[in-house]
Amino acid sequence: MQVAVLGTGSFGSHLGLGFIRAGHEVRHGARSLESDSVQKLRRRDPDREIVGLYEAIGWGEIVVLATAPDSLSDVARAGRDGVSGFAGKILIDTSNALDWSVRPPRMSVDRAQACLLYTS
Repeated sequence: MQVAVLGTGSFGSHLGLGFIRAGHEVRHGARSLESDSVQKLRRRDPDREIVGLYEAIGWGEIVVLATAPDSLSDVARAGRDGVSGFAGKILIDTSNALDWSVRPPRMSVDRAQACLLYTS
């Protein structure tokens, strides 16, 4: 299957590798193709395909959300405004809307609202 992994950090890159090892085609979606995490992934795995969010979402049959919580608004916009968006796709959400800057962690209203954007 065609798996779009949105996120190029440690978590997203490892999820992508798992899908590749399971025999799936993988493209990573990134907000910025010049970001540190994209450059790090390219150095570690030059064959890994990395594209913009819109392209990744449009391409994937399965879309895996593996982004930092502060990226959710951009992902929601790309999923809503893209050519096909999330319609008809399997969406696997691995995001965490907890605010870990406080103890005990609390649900972040901004992050929870961003989560709701892409499920509407």
